[in-house]
Amino acid sequence: MIAPTVTVQSNASPLIKELENVVSNLPKELRIVSWKVARKTKSLIAKEVTKELNVAQKIVRAKLTQSRREPTGAEVQLKKTARILLKEFKARQTKKGVSYKISKTQGRKTIQGGFIVTSLSSNVFVRASKSRLPIKKLRGPSPWGVFVKNNLNIVIEPQVN
Repeated sequence: MIAPTVTVQSNASPLIKELENVVSNLPKELRIVSWKVARKTKSLIAKEVTKELNVAQKIVRAKLTQSRREPTGAEVQLKKTARILLKEFKARQTKKGVSYKISKTQGRKTIQGGFIVTSLSSNVFVRASKSRLPIKKLRGPSPWGVFVKNNLNIVIEPQVN
């Protein structure tokens, strides 16, 4: 008696073609994914910093830079020197000077003798001496300082990973 035989034949050529396509597109896909993760990281950093600072996320996001790193990576950098102008902290001219609110957890503060010059894009100034000139443009804290002081790296890293 002859035993029945079963022949299994697979057509692997479509599978091989798809795998070759994946291998050729892999660097491009990794660049896209890393860029999207970097953009999300910028949003997370801006969100965490503005939980403390009384400014819009848009202003903090402008202080962040995003750049390509290696062939498939991306980098988000928060510069140390990028301080925010005091006018962004809802500065208002009063009789005594200029009031502003930097922290969301604290109240408004006043700069005695400060003034807002509307012709210079509404920046806040104070006189450096008794004479009229020189005047000094005032700035608030930097997002980098808030990030470091509140140790926000611990909050951001798990979310990015």
